[in-house]
Amino acid sequence: MRPGRRWAVLIPIKGRRNPAQQQQGSGHPDPEAKHVLTRCRHWDLRHETGDSAELSENLLTISHEEALLVSRKTSFPESWNQGSHLCLIDGPSLFMRVYLTPATALPGIEDRRQEHAEWLKQFALLKNDALQGLETNPKTQALLHSMEAHMQWEETVLFPRLDQFLGTSRVTRELGYEHQGIRRWLPQLPDVLDELKPSSSLTVDARRKVWEKFSLDLIHLIEHHIEHEERGPYPLYERLEAKEGKGRIQVQ
Repeated sequence: MRPGRRWAVLIPIKGRRNPAQQQQGSGHPDPEAKHVLTRCRHWDLRHETGDSAELSENLLTISHEEALLVSRKTSFPESWNQGSHLCLIDGPSLFMRVYLTPATALPGIEDRRQEHAEWLKQFALLKNDALQGLETNPKTQALLHSMEAHMQWEETVLFPRLDQFLGTSRVTRELGYEHQGIRRWLPQLPDVLDELKPSSSLTVDARRKVWEKFSLDLIHLIEHHIEHEERGPYPLYERLEAKEGKGRIQVQ
């Protein structure tokens, strides 16, 4: 390790591990190892550059129970795509990744992912129903309830668990800002749907513009939020909570 590098949680072990330990950190998972993460190191590069050779060296010291959280002011170069990693924040003012050893497929929170997909499906169905003049209120209220319950689960279960492990709330603050935006625009859904119906006073072109604006304000934000969660926070949570032999993660 070069002089002056600072680690917020654990100092990387100097020197090389034995061959068995090197294999664990080099992308070849031990099938007998437990993959539940218990420790997180920090590598803060917001005021330094770092290089891929240093990353390679530090990945050799990661056990199956550890993760390496790397923070940068600039995006990660292509040479940093080595090893198994999850994207937690992707700019514009901060970029954060967590590097970890590969794990076998773990049971997880598929119900939450299915809810994400169902939301986007319901928005499209509600739009079509409104354009045909059909009743939309029951489905709308069910969607609003589903989304609020989902966000509350994330804020009371997912976010605290990630904060505890990562030793920082920076990742969940980003997710929380996205929740604020969703809650700001979501209550407008019933009125927007009413404006799409043939009984409204708007022209066909005006109705199209109403939905386009709503999509830009809310639906695109939801799509971004889903992508953000499913490429980093969700898989990390599953590595934290899926115990060997425990089976499916229970979602309250």
